[in-house]
Amino acid sequence: MVDAAVGILLLLVQQRVVTPTMTWNPFIFITDIRFWIRSARSDAQLQKLRRKHDNARSLDLLYEDRKDPWGLDSPHFRYQQIKYVAMLSLLPSRRYKRALDLGCGLGNLTRRLRNHADYVLGIDVSRVAIAQARRQTTEQGNLQFQQGDALNLSRDLDNSFDLVVIADTLYYLSPLSEEVLQAVREKVVGLLVPGGILLLVNHFTLNLDPGSRWSRKIHRVFRSAPDFKTVHESYRPFYLASVLEKSL
Repeated sequence: MVDAAVGILLLLVQQRVVTPTMTWNPFIFITDIRFWIRSARSDAQLQKLRRKHDNARSLDLLYEDRKDPWGLDSPHFRYQQIKYVAMLSLLPSRRYKRALDLGCGLGNLTRRLRNHADYVLGIDVSRVAIAQARRQTTEQGNLQFQQGDALNLSRDLDNSFDLVVIADTLYYLSPLSEEVLQAVREKVVGLLVPGGILLLVNHFTLNLDPGSRWSRKIHRVFRSAPDFKTVHESYRPFYLASVLEKSL
């Protein structure tokens, strides 16, 4: 944890084309150390499962075994709940018509998006996660969940959303490469209407773990799209957030 804090501090002195803002909040509590340990154990278990199964099946088995693998729904971990609030505060202040949470998992963030959009769709590659998300959502209303692969979404979804959220998801693609990221990026561009917003968030602790080592690449690949304009970028303990707008 000390190394992660030092890593965040070093980010402040780096020069970037788009100058990010850094916000410090004292929300790393003792109980949240268990959150990081739990997440690391789930990541390790997922890697073992991938040696025998494809990515979707591996995630299904992980959700069957651990129910809430990364503790995102636990009230005991304040970090993640405050992170959700901080993430959504970065959105341009307006009411969205149709929002997509791509890689929604159990729907923790998806349900929060109902406060920002008239209709919300959560998509995840894991059938087990989607089934659990549906069970946990007592009032469907303007919220739906469906199983789907980010690399193979229906063309019927193209040009359908004025808000897409991808949070802590893309480094779980397997196999993962810059070519795969570019393919997802082009798919996301197609999902958005002109002027639509992408909120991209990824865990980041200055290359101290495999996910962090991919986070900068992910954001760089998405920022480089000719159709995207960077509205906002910020480093926060311990994640990187970018708000991108599709050109009109």
